[in-house]
Amino acid sequence: MLRAGVCDADFTRGDAEALHQEGCVVLCAGGAIVLGRAGDIINYIFYTDHFTELNNRAYLDKYLKSKDKKLLERALTHSSYANENKLPHNNERLEFLGDSVLGFITAEYLFDLYKKRPEGELTKLRAATVCEKSLFGFAKQIDLGSFILLGKGELNTGGRERPSILSDAFEAVIAAIYLDGGMDCAKEFVLRFVKDSEKYTGESAF
Repeated sequence: MLRAGVCDADFTRGDAEALHQEGCVVLCAGGAIVLGRAGDIINYIFYTDHFTELNNRAYLDKYLKSKDKKLLERALTHSSYANENKLPHNNERLEFLGDSVLGFITAEYLFDLYKKRPEGELTKLRAATVCEKSLFGFAKQIDLGSFILLGKGELNTGGRERPSILSDAFEAVIAAIYLDGGMDCAKEFVLRFVKDSEKYTGESAF
């Protein structure tokens, strides 16, 4: 019934809770983590609606027009998980694209917002807005770390809270939205966070 990263349709929250009572499973957002006798993570499973839960939490259905979960799943597939499970893809290419989409949207927003500021100041503002610290904060806002597919090694070393992993996954999600819904959808999603970036940098970028 169980296999790494996902669960079969007949696996329910009740099943996870029953296992939890036996002391071998820790419930988490959208699924459960299976622990070995030494407390190490030996597997982790998600309910069938794992990505639906993320959609609901981050309102991604508003931006993912085709409702195809494959792009979102790829955006949340870390290379460690792909390597362990011999998958042909991970989120690194989407991260590359998402970085550029994020940079363009942020640059356009700042260009329109600050009509009299010179190029040098705008560059600094953009850098502060899209830095790893900011993206980590954005990802934490929607609890993105709970939904990233990670290899066992990353899971055991706190990968769900690692700023580099969360910021990269956030950029990959931006790319998925861009590819699925277009630039307008990506812009609407990104500006939700960029406009409040001061909350996540701890300093005023604007």
